[in-house]
Amino acid sequence: MTKVLLCGACGKMGCTVVKTVDATDNVEIVAGFDIKESSDFSFPVYTSLSDLKEDIDAIIDFSHPALTDAILDYAVETGVCADAITSRDLFDTKLMGLLTPMPREIIHAFGLLKKAAAM
Repeated sequence: MTKVLLCGACGKMGCTVVKTVDATDNVEIVAGFDIKESSDFSFPVYTSLSDLKEDIDAIIDFSHPALTDAILDYAVETGVCADAITSRDLFDTKLMGLLTPMPREIIHAFGLLKKAAAM
Protein backbone atom coordinates (compact mmCIF):
# COMPACT_ATOMS: atom_id res chain seq x y z
CA MET A 1 0.00 0.00 0.00
CA THR A 2 1.42 3.38 -1.04
CA LYS A 3 0.86 6.04 1.62
CA VAL A 4 0.29 9.49 0.14
CA LEU A 5 0.39 13.06 1.42
CA LEU A 6 -2.05 15.18 -0.60
CA CYS A 7 -1.02 18.84 -0.85
CA GLY A 8 -3.97 21.04 -1.76
CA ALA A 9 -6.43 18.55 -0.30
CA CYS A 10 -9.25 21.09 0.16
CA GLY A 11 -9.26 22.41 -3.40
CA LYS A 12 -11.31 21.16 -6.35
CA MET A 13 -8.50 19.01 -7.74
CA GLY A 14 -7.64 17.76 -4.25
CA CYS A 15 -11.21 16.55 -3.77
CA THR A 16 -11.07 14.85 -7.18
CA VAL A 17 -7.83 13.11 -6.20
CA VAL A 18 -9.46 11.92 -2.96
CA LYS A 19 -12.33 10.34 -4.90
CA THR A 20 -9.92 8.72 -7.36
CA VAL A 21 -7.64 7.34 -4.66
CA ASP A 22 -10.64 6.06 -2.64
CA ALA A 23 -11.52 3.91 -5.67
CA THR A 24 -7.97 2.52 -5.86
CA ASP A 25 -6.89 -0.53 -3.89
CA ASN A 26 -3.14 0.01 -3.56
CA VAL A 27 -3.00 3.72 -2.65
CA GLU A 28 -4.12 5.46 0.54
CA ILE A 29 -4.11 9.16 1.43
CA VAL A 30 -2.83 9.24 5.00
CA ALA A 31 -2.64 13.04 5.40
CA GLY A 32 -3.44 16.29 3.66
CA PHE A 33 -1.75 19.67 3.57
CA ASP A 34 -3.57 22.90 2.75
CA ILE A 35 -3.73 26.58 3.65
CA LYS A 36 -6.91 25.87 5.59
CA GLU A 37 -7.78 23.10 8.04
CA SER A 38 -10.58 20.65 7.30
CA SER A 39 -12.25 17.75 9.05
CA ASP A 40 -14.21 16.74 5.95
CA PHE A 41 -11.87 13.87 5.12
CA SER A 42 -11.01 10.47 6.58
CA PHE A 43 -7.42 11.72 7.04
CA PRO A 44 -6.02 14.73 8.92
CA VAL A 45 -5.37 17.94 7.00
CA TYR A 46 -2.46 20.03 8.29
CA THR A 47 -1.72 23.70 7.70
CA SER A 48 1.96 23.11 8.51
CA LEU A 49 4.06 20.22 7.25
CA SER A 50 6.03 20.30 10.49
CA ASP A 51 2.88 18.90 12.17
CA LEU A 52 2.86 15.85 9.88
CA LYS A 53 3.09 12.67 11.97
CA GLU A 54 2.27 10.04 9.36
CA ASP A 55 4.84 8.07 7.37
CA ILE A 56 4.44 8.74 3.67
CA ASP A 57 5.76 7.15 0.49
CA ALA A 58 4.68 9.83 -2.00
CA ILE A 59 3.35 13.37 -2.32
CA ILE A 60 0.60 14.41 -4.71
CA ASP A 61 0.65 18.18 -5.10
CA PHE A 62 -2.33 20.19 -6.34
CA SER A 63 -1.70 23.03 -3.92
CA HIS A 64 -1.71 26.78 -4.34
CA PRO A 65 1.65 28.25 -5.43
CA ALA A 66 1.83 29.97 -2.02
CA LEU A 67 2.56 26.54 -0.49
CA THR A 68 5.60 25.85 -2.67
CA ASP A 69 8.07 27.23 -0.10
CA ALA A 70 6.57 25.04 2.64
CA ILE A 71 6.86 21.98 0.40
CA LEU A 72 10.49 22.87 -0.41
CA ASP A 73 11.22 23.34 3.32
CA TYR A 74 9.73 19.91 3.98
CA ALA A 75 11.87 18.39 1.21
CA VAL A 76 14.97 19.91 2.85
CA GLU A 77 13.96 18.70 6.34
CA THR A 78 13.40 15.14 5.12
CA GLY A 79 16.63 15.00 3.10
CA VAL A 80 15.01 14.92 -0.34
CA CYS A 81 16.70 18.19 -1.29
CA ALA A 82 19.81 20.01 -0.07
CA ASP A 83 19.36 23.35 1.71
CA ALA A 84 21.02 25.50 -0.94
CA ILE A 85 19.46 28.01 -3.32
CA THR A 86 20.50 26.05 -6.40
CA SER A 87 19.20 22.75 -5.00
CA ARG A 88 15.89 24.31 -3.97
CA ASP A 89 15.49 25.96 -7.40
CA LEU A 90 16.25 22.69 -9.20
CA PHE A 91 13.82 20.79 -6.97
CA ASP A 92 11.13 23.43 -7.56
CA THR A 93 11.75 23.17 -11.31
CA LYS A 94 11.48 19.39 -11.12
CA LEU A 95 8.14 19.69 -9.29
CA MET A 96 6.81 22.10 -11.91
CA GLY A 97 8.03 19.79 -14.67
CA LEU A 98 5.90 17.04 -13.20
CA LEU A 99 2.83 19.26 -13.00
CA THR A 100 3.10 21.31 -16.18
CA PRO A 101 3.10 19.78 -19.67
CA MET A 102 5.97 20.56 -22.01
CA PRO A 103 5.20 23.44 -24.42
CA ARG A 104 5.34 21.08 -27.41
CA GLU A 105 2.64 18.93 -25.78
CA ILE A 106 0.38 21.97 -25.31
CA ILE A 107 0.97 23.12 -28.92
CA HIS A 108 0.19 19.61 -30.18
CA ALA A 109 -3.03 19.43 -28.12
CA PHE A 110 -4.19 22.81 -29.44
CA GLY A 111 -3.38 21.69 -32.98
CA LEU A 112 -5.58 18.63 -32.53
CA LEU A 113 -8.38 20.78 -31.11
CA LYS A 114 -8.09 23.18 -34.05
CA LYS A 115 -8.33 20.29 -36.56
CA ALA A 116 -11.31 18.81 -34.72
CA ALA A 117 -13.10 22.17 -34.69
CA ALA A 118 -12.54 22.61 -38.43
CA MET A 119 -14.31 19.33 -39.26
